[in-house]
Amino acid sequence: MLNTPVMRPNAATILDGYPMCEKGQGGVALGISATGALVGGICGLIVLIFSRPFLLTFAHPIRPAEYLLVAVFALSIIAR
Repeated sequence: MLNTPVMRPNAATILDGYPMCEKGQGGVALGISATGALVGGICGLIVLIFSRPFLLTFAHPIRPAEYLLVAVFALSIIAR
């Protein structure tokens, strides 16, 4: 709405969303963005469901120390 991306992935939304907002179609732009996020989330969930058997065989031998390292890695990526 303000033509300033907060994060890099949002930069693509600015190319279409801001001009649509200037034309009075801000609600449509937000709807399209929400629909895209919903479709992406559902696709990711489906992939996660079908890859579950492989992930279980991979994650079963992991001990608490490895879980700690994965958690630290995830937090370091989030804090980036």
